[in-house]
Amino acid sequence: MFGKSNRQRLKEFKELLKNKNDSDIEQVFNDDNFSIADNFVAEDYIDFMDDFDNPDSNDLFDIRQQYEHVIDLQDFEEEEDAQNVFGNTNMTPLYDNAILSDVEFSMGIMALAREKHLSDATINDVLNVFRSILPESNKVPATYNKVKTIVETNSPYNLLQKNIIFCASCKKDICVCGQVDKSILLVFDVQLQLEELLSRYQDIMDKYRNDMLQQTDYMDIHQSVYYRNTLIKYPNMLPFAIYTDGGRYTHTGAFEGWPVVLFLLDLPPKLRYKYSNIIFAGYWYSKRKPDWQFIFEKLDRLLRFSFNGREYRMKYLQVVADIPARQNLLSMINVPGYNCCYNCNIKGQYSGHVFFPYAPPIPRDPRTFIDCTDGVKGESVLQERIESFPGGVVIDVMHSVYRGPIEDDIKRLIAGFRRDEAVWGLIKFNQATVTKLDEMMTF
Repeated sequence: MFGKSNRQRLKEFKELLKNKNDSDIEQVFNDDNFSIADNFVAEDYIDFMDDFDNPDSNDLFDIRQQYEHVIDLQDFEEEEDAQNVFGNTNMTPLYDNAILSDVEFSMGIMALAREKHLSDATINDVLNVFRSILPESNKVPATYNKVKTIVETNSPYNLLQKNIIFCASCKKDICVCGQVDKSILLVFDVQLQLEELLSRYQDIMDKYRNDMLQQTDYMDIHQSVYYRNTLIKYPNMLPFAIYTDGGRYTHTGAFEGWPVVLFLLDLPPKLRYKYSNIIFAGYWYSKRKPDWQFIFEKLDRLLRFSFNGREYRMKYLQVVADIPARQNLLSMINVPGYNCCYNCNIKGQYSGHVFFPYAPPIPRDPRTFIDCTDGVKGESVLQERIESFPGGVVIDVMHSVYRGPIEDDIKRLIAGFRRDEAVWGLIKFNQATVTKLDEMMTF
């Protein structure tokens, strides 16, 4: 009915109902005779664990995609009789002599609702159907709100720490400015997510860091002087990248959602950007653009913590965002302002529109961010939060490499252009170069 066998769902729900403090979470790869991280060259880290991203070849049930308050659990192999699933919990059978409990049924309904994007009204109709066809003694919840309550009450993990409802204009819980600009900020438990990731990937992270530090060619942040100097200063550091972006869920709605997420930089790239390994720190939902000072004051600022006998110190080394979000975070004027580049001091010129003439790039003086000059409007919230400011604010590869300036430059070089109108010749790719580019870009 829900796309999975009863046996599989019983195993999954039993894991959900285990007490977190009473269970020992093992490393995914803990066989002394086998380690997925052994004998890897740098290129291998990019391509491994492909099977985990292919739902057709792996029946791993990603709980995190179904429940906002449950971290991705492993697909443990259980051999106990299905009748013993209820254990010592307070669950009751869905109806007389039923194998499933009311809790398991509620979790299955919530999984179905989220997988298929069903509305509350649709789920209420589904529940009515179940109540009508099951025996009269059934414990089918009356409404979807009741389903949510059952799941939240019986799930051992709760990622959501705070649900802050406030006015985005005055930043007060009860509006005092008269705008009544209702907004929501969700704050998530970062440490709980970290512990889950470390319990699974600590050995792989250690192996990857050591391997990357042996490399001299640039392949990851580990080859940078920035990373290596920070590691010397903080040998027990746990390095992170911060990412944020915003967007609307509907064409007509005025609200925007802005997630603030973290990536563990010591994970190999293939694992680093896997959905179930993304750490959710916060979520801004409002008609207004994010107030970063307000957001970072409310977020869980975890600096040190201990896990499995090791001390960790969290360090934010990178911030990645598209241009509008980046300018907002840096408290700079937006593009195309006259002094909008955070890397160099190029100044735009106006001729019907702002354009940027060719000029040798001269790095921007970092003091402009302190003095609030040359396009900097105020103090950035990142100054006290990333290890190197503004050096830790990195280029957004999607918009600034795959698309954007690089694409524009290639088009200009193919068509040909003049840097100086007094010069007759064009700066242009020759035919051999165009042919080579065409071969490289043909899939």
